[in-house]
Amino acid sequence: MNLLAKISSYFPSLTKSEKKVAQFVLANPDEIESISIQQLAKKAKVGESTIIRFVKKVGFEGYQEFKLGIVKNQLNEIKLNIEEDESLVGFVHQQLLTSLNETRQFLKLEL
Repeated sequence: MNLLAKISSYFPSLTKSEKKVAQFVLANPDEIESISIQQLAKKAKVGESTIIRFVKKVGFEGYQEFKLGIVKNQLNEIKLNIEEDESLVGFVHQQLLTSLNETRQFLKLEL
């Protein structure tokens, strides 16, 4: 099961404070990998102990393991975005072209 769907399924059984954490995570999954437990607590307006209870409730030993789970979930989402009939080489080629075009546009702005 997708981790974000799993968190959503736990939502009814969460405390009011844990729901704040879940809402932040569901709204900002890309941000989780780069923030500390202290930053998440501040952003969700809860204590760090609430974060620990939340991650344990959704099946993780601690915050670092939870962050890893979020990253893995995000990578799986990226994999799903690759069409089944698209080759890996074609996908990588397209990603490189996109990156090059974005870099070129960025450099034009700086000149």
